[in-house]
Amino acid sequence: YTIKAKILSIVPSDDPAELAPNGDFTLPNVNGSKPLGWGWDADFSYDSINHRVEGDGANYGREIWCIPTIPFEEGGVYKVSITISNHTEGLLLAYIVGNTGYSFYSSGNIPYWYAGGNNIISMTPTGQNVTVTHEFTFILDDATSHNSANYGGGSTTWGNLTNKFFLRTDDISNNTYGFNGNIESVSIEYPDADNA
Repeated sequence: YTIKAKILSIVPSDDPAELAPNGDFTLPNVNGSKPLGWGWDADFSYDSINHRVEGDGANYGREIWCIPTIPFEEGGVYKVSITISNHTEGLLLAYIVGNTGYSFYSSGNIPYWYAGGNNIISMTPTGQNVTVTHEFTFILDDATSHNSANYGGGSTTWGNLTNKFFLRTDDISNNTYGFNGNIESVSIEYPDADNA
């Protein structure tokens, strides 16, 4: 059939932009040692068969990070979801790090945000054979920001984490057990992205 018609209007609709590269960890990097788009300093391993990142006694202050597919924006609101399985020990803390271009950047201190604002939210133990998704909202404004020229974790300085999303390991009450569990996926959505 053929149709003669006039298009009067178009109303496009976009889903929220997904900023986490390879957030389900299905694609390996060139040598298969890590998921494509992700890095870490130590104490994590990549299970490319089951598409997950595994922490087996990951020590305090270890980080796993990515650079978002669209840079974080000052004032942006971001929805972060992290799915963890077989988590038996230790904590994971979620962060977003800005850069020197933010209007409230000052004196060499990079602005950063962590889940829960001043009341830090951590992903606590859930148990073997249990899978849990944790959801957080980050608002990248001055009122909720923190700043530091130096950070004592595995990456040493916030400058090394500029413009990145990262998870940091912690322990519970300084019991030194480290983080034991699997990171199954990470999602970072920016619903207001122009190019969603």
